[in-house]
Amino acid sequence: TVSAAQPGREFRFPAEPGLGRLELILSNGGEADATCRAELEVSGGDAGVSLESAPIAVAGESTTARYLDELFELPADFAGGAATVSCDRAVAVVSLLRFGAAFAALPPVVTRAAAPSTRR
Repeated sequence: TVSAAQPGREFRFPAEPGLGRLELILSNGGEADATCRAELEVSGGDAGVSLESAPIAVAGESTTARYLDELFELPADFAGGAATVSCDRAVAVVSLLRFGAAFAALPPVVTRAAAPSTRR
């Protein structure tokens, strides 16, 4: 099972290739499209290197998924780091660590929550 994701605008995940292939799943429950970017901070041999992805479009009322290795050209000696996803509107993000046919859900640390609703 995967627990419900809290909507937010910025999320952080560990990126450890030894744990499995990391897939980010972004869900936009709003009507307007969202644009997100991922940033990867590399630790280990290339410590201090920060890579930024191309924009990730998430249409309104839809979900999209991207593997970390699809978003970035990972260094050959990539030993791990942290991935941050930032969006221009509130979305919900979870990640899956894939081990062949098996997977495990990995909840993010929400570093910037969605603004409270002002609707009445």
